[in-house]
Amino acid sequence: MILCLQTKIYKHPIQKDETDSELAIRTCKEFGYDEIILWGAISGRLDHTMINILLLIHRDPSLILMDEMQKVHLLSCGCHTIQKGYQHISFFALEKTIISLENFLYPLDHQLISSSDLYLSSNSLLDEDGLVTIDQGKVLCIESNLK
Repeated sequence: MILCLQTKIYKHPIQKDETDSELAIRTCKEFGYDEIILWGAISGRLDHTMINILLLIHRDPSLILMDEMQKVHLLSCGCHTIQKGYQHISFFALEKTIISLENFLYPLDHQLISSSDLYLSSNSLLDEDGLVTIDQGKVLCIESNLK
């Protein structure tokens, strides 16, 4: 038995007022997807990477940006489990944030951080997974296997 799948291709003009990523996200939303992973969205041109990170921060906080070696996502108020799979885990406050990190090499307990605090980079898990609790604010979480 041969199974043939068809994929619809959307073509847009090169000169437009939205990025390709914005158009792709909008199309996914129109089809009812609520979790969207933009694959390869952080491994090309720096300006496109920045645009994709800003889309995550300002337009769609559920968006996940990934490539073969990295993952970028947003963590807002609540408890979040970070599973083992990446060597380096960094957090960047997007506003005044209260964060706790459990089962990390560098733990934190209800630490108030702001966007000017840069010391939350290059952390790692002590075991299979770690717990991140955000009591206030939101952070950009970057997981990476790059050296």
